[in-house]
Amino acid sequence: MTEYELTKDLNQITAEINSYKQIAGQSIWEIGRRLNFVKQNDLVHGEFMAWIESLGIEYTFAKRSMKIANEFSNSATVPNLSNTALYLITTLPEEEKQKQIQKAADGDSPTVRELRKLRQELKEKDESIHRLKKQPPEVKEVIKEIKPHDYEGLKSDNEQLSGALRKVREELDAHKSRKEFIEKQYNELLQSREAVEKDSKEYNELKAAIERMQGKMNKEQQKIAAYSNVAESVKKGNELLDHIAGLVYVDDLVLLKDSDRVNEEVTKLVRRVEKWTTDMNKTLNQANIIEGEIIHE
Repeated sequence: MTEYELTKDLNQITAEINSYKQIAGQSIWEIGRRLNFVKQNDLVHGEFMAWIESLGIEYTFAKRSMKIANEFSNSATVPNLSNTALYLITTLPEEEKQKQIQKAADGDSPTVRELRKLRQELKEKDESIHRLKKQPPEVKEVIKEIKPHDYEGLKSDNEQLSGALRKVREELDAHKSRKEFIEKQYNELLQSREAVEKDSKEYNELKAAIERMQGKMNKEQQKIAAYSNVAESVKKGNELLDHIAGLVYVDDLVLLKDSDRVNEEVTKLVRRVEKWTTDMNKTLNQANIIEGEIIHE
């Protein structure tokens, strides 16, 4: 199919767009091509939004048509699908996009519902891969041949600590997911604000909503940082306890019982652990009191 150069005569372009609006399938590409041309050459002198409104074209349709025209090399390669279906195809990875185009060419045209489901599945797959790449390597457990007399008790404590760490990480993942959801809403609000007239009532309402959403994002980011710090501290604390727990059961201290220096250093270590435990319990109790006050306000 031979394309011809577009004229800079706005009346001619307007007439052609109104004509193509009556045709399905490939006309979407033709409309998008002309919209891109008008915008790129500034034929309406900065009044692009007002011009497309005068044509009776919704902003969403115009935006999607323009993307479709940019993604497909020419109108002959465009499947005879709806604007929404074509737009969804353009948002897919290149390999998957070509598969859907071929399906349409073979007479098995994908529906909007199928394309949305496919896009969601691809997104979830990418997010899962991303999370797996960011996960820290698992700590390998070392099984000792000689077990202390309260081995089962220590094992139970370790399982509880591991469970607590797992819960902290689950909370961290939950807040990360919530932050991603808030960011998505935030970006949608920004796009919506671009489509309305500045200083209008709707513009001011969108501006206020954007500011509220920004506050929510900042709050979630603070929680993510806090959970990350706690998770890392708990992990290192577990490693430290695993390392020094053996002091209780080894014969080294018995052999060095006459060394005042050794006894002094070990005693200092014990006192520091005791002080940390006392201070940590106070902090946790204060946190519980504050949480209770907030709940009952």
